[in-house]
Amino acid sequence: MLKRFELSFLPMWLTVAALLGHLGWLVFHWGSPADAEWYSDLHYLAVIYASTLLCLVSLRKVPAHLRAGMRLLCAAMVIRSVGDSIWTSLELLTKAPPFPSLADFFYLLEYPFFGWAFLHFSHVPLRPLKALRLALDSLILVAALATGLWWVLLFPILQAPGASTLGTLVSFAYPVFDLGLLGLLLLLALHGKRVPPYLTLFALGFGFTIVADLGFVYLVNQDLYRTGNPIDAFFTGGFLLWGLGAWQARRQAGTLARLGSTSLPPLARPLRQGLAALPYLAVTGACVFLLGTLHLDDPRHPGVLVGTILTMLLVIARQAIAFADNARLTHDLRRFTRELEESRAQLAHQAWHDPLTELPNRAFFENRLARALGDAAREERELAVLFIDLDDFKAVNDTHGHAAGDTLLHQVAQRLQTALRGDDLVARQGGDEFLVLLDLSDGRQVETVGRQCLQALTTPFEVQGHSLTVGASIGVSLFPQDAREAGELCRRADLAMYHAKRAGKNHLSLFAADQAVGGPSLIEERLRGALDRGELTLHYQPQFDVRGERVVATEALLRWTDAELGPVSPEHFIPLAESTGLVVEIGAWVLDEACRQAAVWRQVGWKGHMAVNVSPRQLAEPEWVERVLGTLERHGLRGPDLELELTEHAVVQDARAAAQTLGRLRDAGVRIAVDDFGTGHTTLLYLLEFPLQVLKIDRRLVQGALEREGERRVLQALVALAQGLTLDVVAEGVETGAQRAQMEELGVGFVQGYLLGRPVAADQLTGLLVPSLPAGSGAPGQVSTLMASGSG
Repeated sequence: MLKRFELSFLPMWLTVAALLGHLGWLVFHWGSPADAEWYSDLHYLAVIYASTLLCLVSLRKVPAHLRAGMRLLCAAMVIRSVGDSIWTSLELLTKAPPFPSLADFFYLLEYPFFGWAFLHFSHVPLRPLKALRLALDSLILVAALATGLWWVLLFPILQAPGASTLGTLVSFAYPVFDLGLLGLLLLLALHGKRVPPYLTLFALGFGFTIVADLGFVYLVNQDLYRTGNPIDAFFTGGFLLWGLGAWQARRQAGTLARLGSTSLPPLARPLRQGLAALPYLAVTGACVFLLGTLHLDDPRHPGVLVGTILTMLLVIARQAIAFADNARLTHDLRRFTRELEESRAQLAHQAWHDPLTELPNRAFFENRLARALGDAAREERELAVLFIDLDDFKAVNDTHGHAAGDTLLHQVAQRLQTALRGDDLVARQGGDEFLVLLDLSDGRQVETVGRQCLQALTTPFEVQGHSLTVGASIGVSLFPQDAREAGELCRRADLAMYHAKRAGKNHLSLFAADQAVGGPSLIEERLRGALDRGELTLHYQPQFDVRGERVVATEALLRWTDAELGPVSPEHFIPLAESTGLVVEIGAWVLDEACRQAAVWRQVGWKGHMAVNVSPRQLAEPEWVERVLGTLERHGLRGPDLELELTEHAVVQDARAAAQTLGRLRDAGVRIAVDDFGTGHTTLLYLLEFPLQVLKIDRRLVQGALEREGERRVLQALVALAQGLTLDVVAEGVETGAQRAQMEELGVGFVQGYLLGRPVAADQLTGLLVPSLPAGSGAPGQVSTLMASGSG
């Protein structure tokens, strides 16, 4: 292990050792003066070759996104090595190498490769205007520096006595190329973002090389350079930094784009502000330099004037770009602010309104009612609350589908609004229930208003080519006669509505004291004996693969038909069972009956599994896991034959305990599903805490995705999320061929809805599940027992 570690770092240690040897010679001048050139050049070449080798060795292991830049860097270093080898050979053999020589060709050739490599390494995506502004900032600094170099270096090169035209051009090319590299470095520095370590080493290497080149040209022009000058340390230092940068890049794990987008830490803010001020300091320096040389009669002065003017023009262009960029940002900010305000208004509307009917929702009604009661109490005015429940609305859903039911609810809402005055408040309570708030201070009679509402519903509704008739039962409570508190006023209107239903439906009833023994309390009383009287039944709805070719499941839906109340909607009795704790007893019966039916179907050849909807109260029962496993064993079923569904809208008080309970069942092979997914408030909790295997997408998302692009994208994201978590996806409420086709396109695996199968009794479903058997054998497949409404 240690040997492999040492060998892997051998090229780097050799490179560092070569540099230390060269620096040692520069400091201590080892050897005789006659051998000075040999010592200097050999040490220099040792660093050059070692650094090039280090770069070539690193090329094989750098990340893919750095490989193109690394190839260019290696090519540049090889070219430089060839040039240095030629120059060293000429110096050692001729003692006075010619200028320009073949070595200068390779020296100048390396610049494009180095610049191209640096662009690859330092590329960070920028907005066009910001990129242009950074480029102008860099050019401003380069132009200001070039103005100073013109005075001390460039002009003397052009005026060097006895120099050939080619020699002058080559000498002039070195500082010009160095200024180009400096411009690239300034782009990186002015960007003001954190850079990875390898890029920092590359940048330092370029900086060392620029200093070395300019210093070398200046010393040569002044006839001050001799082999072994300390300026040579900058050449070897730059090369070493490139080699070490390549070595660091081979260990780079992240991506440059990610690192490049990370802002500097807060402590670097003064540094960023200083970098932003550099262009202005540069033009100020150029102007001061111009003023300082005005009194001199020097041929270099026109060049300084031109350089200063160019720098000022670049600053003007930079300010124009900055103004355009700021104007764009201001426009974007205003647009964002406008969109934010629109989004806030839309969210506020959604929070207080029902998405289906566009009426105010229950929360809005309760808020308005509370304020109205306070005003009415001060002004001694009368108010009335009407609780409206549609009669036989469930039959519309069962016969024509939920889409038709939704359309009917929307039309009912419009008619109720038409029947009432503009200052009356009508809201949707939920399901097929509506609330109305009336101000009776002007002498209006609530009975008259109620009859107007009933009359508005008598005309048949045109829904999907069908003429549908629906009535309503209306309960009325009055303020202050019946109650003085908002919740009690609504509750008593609800009680009066149940009295209206018992009176024959399509009827209006005012609250009376003797009605307090009816309503929900009567439903609770009847529900407590429903199981003993045999009034509870299960209906089953099949679940298909997405192509509709094979029944892979059925969902069992709980139904209650009372001898006195008649059919009671699950939307009424399930919440009551939950709040009173009856759901535990009823849930145990549902589990046993569903497993019994699944065992019957399995005996006749159906291979599906049974899923039973679970109440949070059941999860909290200490012996519930043993009850589930015991029920499976009693009916001869295995864990995979059962699926448990937890409705997303259900509120689990102790999520951790529930997750442990479900985890024990999951370990026994029982499938765990979340129902009505995508519309509740506990989605993340379920995904993070519970051992899920199945997501059942709520029918409202499924049906809305075909008409609204936003809901389609939400559904697509949910499917992708489920697939990422390796969960099966079931789409509920599929009622048209177009919806089924869209589910298949989105990658949904299973569908359920009125298009392929309605909820029916067990004996009616047998022929579909096992085609070789006659109807009446009593057997469906994957049975999801949904103790809420019969969602399709």
